[in-house]
Amino acid sequence: MSSSINSLSVEEKSLLMKAPILVCLLVAGADRNIDRKEIVGFLYQIYEFSHESASVVSEFYSQILNSVEKRLFDEYESLPEDPEERNNQLVETLSGLNDILPKIDKDFASSFYKSLKNMAIKVAKASGGAFGMGAISEEEKEYMELAMINPV
Repeated sequence: MSSSINSLSVEEKSLLMKAPILVCLLVAGADRNIDRKEIVGFLYQIYEFSHESASVVSEFYSQILNSVEKRLFDEYESLPEDPEERNNQLVETLSGLNDILPKIDKDFASSFYKSLKNMAIKVAKASGGAFGMGAISEEEKEYMELAMINPV
């Protein structure tokens, strides 16, 4: 993992660690229904990212792999039940990455941003269409671009 992360505050590191979870909850819950296929797709994506040997973010994802499922459910439980309130809170929290990503190594920040975008797409595609392939709801499309996070 990038050594520049070590210079971040505890709160900033915490947001980086939970950002993938927040992306999952935002996109999966955009249509008011977080389903099992979306969660499984998210967990598989974390596993995949942790095993990409050529990726600068693989160590980061390896570090969160073992606790991500519990952290996902804990985070979900801490959010408002109302989907609109929940999504507004998730958008606001994720926008905090705009202050953090410029502070860390550019290669890591760029790869991390791209991994979040890829994750959003995978979660959105996980439960739609025939056999869970392809169809993305309008609500999911609204969030899967992660417009609240500035490109790195």
